Amino acid sequence: MKTGEPVDLYLDPVTGDLPNLAVDGLLFSMNNEAIAQGVYTRLSLVKGEWFADLSAGFPHYEIVGRKDIITKARAAYRSTILGSPGIESLDSLILDMDKTTRVLTVTWSARGKLDDTPIAGTLPVSF
Repeated sequence: MKTGEPVDLYLDPVTGDLPNLAVDGLLFSMNNEAIAQGVYTRLSLVKGEWFADLSAGFPHYEIVGRKDIITKARAAYRSTILGSPGIESLDSLILDMDKTTRVLTVTWSARGKLDDTPIAGTLPVSF
């Protein structure tokens, strides 16, 4: 991790809690699970939602209702994932829109800066 690079608090993937500092010794962790969690956090944050930085987050409301929603969403998801700390490259990005339920399922796979292990995630988004 570089000095000045944003980091996320690492949460246990099972409990969602912060790790036991006496055992782990680190509050900030950079591993593939933490990188995936950071991507998920960035994709889940709606632009303008965080009071400390209104420009942070995914531009959900700039995409909703557009005829070219998939094209705009693909570009925004790609940019957000690639801009997440720890992500080196994006291997795949699949957007599947269910027009009946108005749910867009975003499935992605990327390579991190730590090793060659794929980092992946799926996020359902209601529109």
